[in-house]
Amino acid sequence: MSCLCWNVQDFRNPDTSTALRKVLRKAYLGLVFLSKTKFVGNRANDFKFYISFPNGFVVDSVERNGGLLLLQDSWDVSIRSYSRGLIDSIITSEFSTQWHFIGFYRSPYTKNCKFSSDLLRKLHSLYLPWVCGKDFNEILSFSEKLDGNDR
Repeated sequence: MSCLCWNVQDFRNPDTSTALRKVLRKAYLGLVFLSKTKFVGNRANDFKFYISFPNGFVVDSVERNGGLLLLQDSWDVSIRSYSRGLIDSIITSEFSTQWHFIGFYRSPYTKNCKFSSDLLRKLHSLYLPWVCGKDFNEILSFSEKLDGNDR
């Protein structure tokens, strides 16, 4: 079984929802982490049923920014903690294998990067194997940058 991590940008675009639904129909995924969903309230719950993934944990967006969604199929997920940019969980997958999953979204604003870095530093204290599904909002090459200030 596999995992999918995706920065969806915004589900108001119906092409995004349709594309995700097609991927989920073809792949047998135990865990799906979506960042930047911009969901608030029941919109996330409605979406979970639309894509036939009714089990999951939602972190609402704030002022139309962010939003996280952690969906599971047959795996047991225990949420340890969460915040605007993080879902910290323990996963029990097939054969009772336990591992740590952290779904992470780093703010694109440089002023908020210290908060994101502090969260990641805590990973070294984990007692289980771990996976970090993330969107670090980081540019690897200046050729990727279209406008705005340099970092």
